[in-house]
Formats: sequence, C-alpha cells, structure tokens
Amino acid sequence: MSLYCHECGSSSLRQAHFRLADTLHLLAFKYPVRCRACRRRWYASMMVVRRLPHAPHRRQDAEKVS
Repeated sequence: MSLYCHECGSSSLRQAHFRLADTLHLLAFKYPVRCRACRRRWYASMMVVRRLPHAPHRRQDAEKVS
C-alpha cells in the first residue's frame, strides 16, 4: 500500500519526529508523517508508517542524505 501526501500528492514521505502531543494519536495506532516536498505533517496508520524512513536526528544528517 502506497502513502501519498494529502496536500501535494507526493509519495516522498518520512516518519516525523514524535512529540508529546502525539501521545493520544499513538494510542489510536497513528504515527506522525511528514511530506518531504511540502513539509505538511499528519498522522497515518502505524502499519503503513513502519515502512517509511525515519526522520534524521539533526539537520546536518539530513543534508548528508540529500
């Protein structure tokens, strides 16, 4: 199953950093996702999100990957 951005339609997605405010969504088996193209953040099923790459821990790491 493919996951696409709700805003721009891109399939270039990654797991977003987890925030304390995301705890209630986690209880509903939803995890934050971020679009690499438009930077929109939303929640998706954990079963789908586990196939996405993790967010880099630091901005320098993100620059090395690009």
